[in-house]
Amino acid sequence: MDDIYLSPEFENENDFRLLSIDKRIASAFTESLERRKGVVMVLKGEPSLTAHTDSNSMEVRRVEYSNTLLLAKYADGAAGPQSPTTATPSSQQPTRSVSRGQERLTNGVVLATLHRIFETQLVPPKLNVYRALRHSFIGEAELAGHETGSAAPRVAPQSLHTFKTLVRRTQSSPLELAGALKEMGALVVGGHLRLLEPPLQCRVLRAMVHAACRPAAAGAACDWDSLCASLAPATYPRLVVQAVGMVYRARGASTARADAPPPCGLSELFDLPKVAVALAGYVFDTSAETTTQALADGARYPSLCYDVFFERWRTAVPAEVWQLLQMEPGASPEASLELLNGNVIARRVRDSTLAGATLLWAPRDYLPSDLAARVRLLFEANPDKWSSAALKCYVDPLLSSEQVFANVILRYAREYRIPGQPTTYASL
Repeated sequence: MDDIYLSPEFENENDFRLLSIDKRIASAFTESLERRKGVVMVLKGEPSLTAHTDSNSMEVRRVEYSNTLLLAKYADGAAGPQSPTTATPSSQQPTRSVSRGQERLTNGVVLATLHRIFETQLVPPKLNVYRALRHSFIGEAELAGHETGSAAPRVAPQSLHTFKTLVRRTQSSPLELAGALKEMGALVVGGHLRLLEPPLQCRVLRAMVHAACRPAAAGAACDWDSLCASLAPATYPRLVVQAVGMVYRARGASTARADAPPPCGLSELFDLPKVAVALAGYVFDTSAETTTQALADGARYPSLCYDVFFERWRTAVPAEVWQLLQMEPGASPEASLELLNGNVIARRVRDSTLAGATLLWAPRDYLPSDLAARVRLLFEANPDKWSSAALKCYVDPLLSSEQVFANVILRYAREYRIPGQPTTYASL
């Protein structure tokens, strides 16, 4: 990195005083952006410092700095650079070595050229997209109103985000954020990013799965385009069907193109494990017995008794899906529940069995992206011992490729190893 540019947002704690920017430097910066076609680097904090290019996220492990940073500036009308001006980490006014006639400066600031100031490593993005958009879900009625131009957002304006504001809010690069939004089936409605209401998303998903099961039962097959055409626009808006398809469609699912492979079956159309997980969420959303539990992050998480949940989940997922997943939910509840690792927290009451257990619907995307805060929340939700497999599903998405779960988790949990039994973890 040859040049480091600071925007006014950098100065929040009076650690640095931002001075000015020269027009020639600003022009060079703009040309640099055009050549690189993206963000040079953006630094974000809260609670750890991360750096983002246009495509990657990095953790800043070490910063080389001194108590005084050298800034170069020009006074308006000056023929060349004046004596350097320094910025100190105190709130004192910076010293100036220019005459009174040369004190009028342009707005902004630029830091002089520095080399190898940051030591970084690639890390997974800290998105928190769901936490940012969870107060701006959009339903079928509002979508229909937007199509006719007669609807206004039914949520508070401060809960609405554009892509630009979401990039600033999340600790991720723009490319990583765009990929996450695509996987979540986010819609752009009225210039704002919105997520479908979970019950609506699951109703559409169930309709799509059942529509795909009918040809399979008759010994036929269908492609993705014909499946969508059977539901949109007659049953659901085309935009809704497409958004749900983006989330649950299997990678490589065929379309009705001349050069496409032959029509395919249910397992090639859908990501079946993701379908089963989504319909588990549907059970939590629609059951009259569902209660909510507040945790330390301020959010309320849906909760159900295991016996009620399991029976309804078993019937909500089509038998064809269970068969393709090679699962018999009634015969092996423990194995079926493992499918929900990273989405459901089980608080057992006796003998470590599921009978009488309380289940909490807490997908990993709903939880804080800070590892320490996430682990604390998990042990708050379930103070008992966690299996390695269940805890790993919540922790792994926050680890870099250089980090190993078995080593990292020891900073936050106590490990128990018993010969012949799975490794478990308890709160420190």
